[in-house]
This record gives sequence, structure tokens and C-alpha cells, in this order.
Amino acid sequence: MQPRNGQFETAETKNASLRTTNFSRILLIKPSALGDVVHTLPVLVKLRARYPRARIDWLITPENAEIVRCHPALSDVVLFARGDFARGDRKWQAVGAFFALLKQIRSAKYDLVIDLHGQLRSALFSLISGAQVRIGFDRPIKPAPTVSAEHDLKNMASHGWRGAREGSWIAYTHRISIPTLDVHAIDRYLWVGTMLGLDKDPPDLTIHLPPETVPNVERLLEDRSVPASRSLVVLVPGTIWETKHRTIEGFAGVARELLSSGFAVALAGT
Repeated sequence: MQPRNGQFETAETKNASLRTTNFSRILLIKPSALGDVVHTLPVLVKLRARYPRARIDWLITPENAEIVRCHPALSDVVLFARGDFARGDRKWQAVGAFFALLKQIRSAKYDLVIDLHGQLRSALFSLISGAQVRIGFDRPIKPAPTVSAEHDLKNMASHGWRGAREGSWIAYTHRISIPTLDVHAIDRYLWVGTMLGLDKDPPDLTIHLPPETVPNVERLLEDRSVPASRSLVVLVPGTIWETKHRTIEGFAGVARELLSSGFAVALAGT
């Protein structure tokens, strides 16, 4: 708790003040990965509804930027080309680009930063912004026990979200508490809505793409004999997270069920 007006300010009173503040320059940090970016779209939509006149930017990697760039709720993208920073042959150029990015973030004078990535690097971006309000997830929590502690230890996935990582929570002025791990990523990201007083309408996951994308996709599907009259479901089986792994037979079963229900099915991946 921190003293305010001669009294101690609790987490609840801090959050209450957030709900009545009209922020004007907002940075949303969720650089990757593709699925997580899509799952963050409802937060963007609700931020725009809550702050209709605000500048709302999104810090994101170039390979994911096209998913959000044309969204009507977004003001601009802040590109974080992290792949360039890892290339040894461009070491000094990468250092210069990184400092240029930090300068860009700092000069934007954001008054609200929402870091839904929760790693050391994203926390650095949050801090360097100079925003007085920096929101991110709290420190990790332990999964609730199921059958037994021994069973959980033997069957624990090596990857799985449990909260902010790498000490990133230290950078935030307001932390999103983690009441449970048994929740979809969309709902988890929307926990920030309680702090900011965002609406509770159903999440909007609409992806707004450039106009030229539609004919390109139509040609691609036509070349593969996919009827334009059929609704298309795209399956993306590849992932590095063990908690998202599914067997080949499992994906095949889903595809068969979709096909029998009249959908066209396509596989995609990177």
C-alpha cells in the first residue's frame, strides 16, 4: 500500500481510480505469437469502446502486424523486429534499431501501458515508456492439485502459462491478479477489463484484413478446388507449447467432423 492524501491506498482504491480515468495515449504490448495476438483482439475492441478518442497503439512483431494493422480500433502499430536483434551479422544495426525503438516508445508519451506478454523484454518496454500507469499480470501461481501432488509432478507439462515471467511484474504499477489457471486465454486477457471498467459484451475476434487480401485468398482456394460457397475452417496444428499439443489422430477426427458438417477444411502453419 502507498500513502495517498494522508491515507493508505489499497489495491481496490487504486483500481477504482483507474476505472474513472480517461486515458488518451495507450500502448498495448503483445508482440507474439499469432494465436495470442488474435486472442488479444477483444481487449483492443473494448479499449476503443471505453476510450473512443484515445490514441491506441500495439507493440507487435512484423510477422504478426498484418493481423491487426487494418483494425478500425487501432491507431498504429509499433514494430518490434526481434528477429533482427538475434542476427549476429547485423549486431550493431540491431543495437541501433533497438535503441531507436526505445526512443520511439518514450517519445510517444503514453499514459497507459498494458503488457499482456509478461516477460522481461516487454516489461522493459513498459518501463521505458514512462507511463504513470503500467498494467501487467502478477507473479506466477502454482496449478491447483488434481489427483495427487505426485501425479501432478509426473504429468506436469514443461510449458504452460502461470503468470508473468522473468520478474516482469516488478515493472507494473498495477498487477492483474490470477485467480485461476483453468481459463481460456481470451478470458484471461480480459481480466484487465475489471481494472479499467471495460464493457462485458461478448468478445469480438473479428480480423480486419487489407482489401487486396480477399482476392488473393479466393485465388488460393480456387487453385486448391475449395468451393467458394462452403464455409472454411483452418486448422493450425503446429505449436511449441506442450499444453496445446494434440495427436495427429485428434486433428484428423476434428477435420472429419467438420467435413461431415459441410465445412471445407484447410491446414496452415509456419
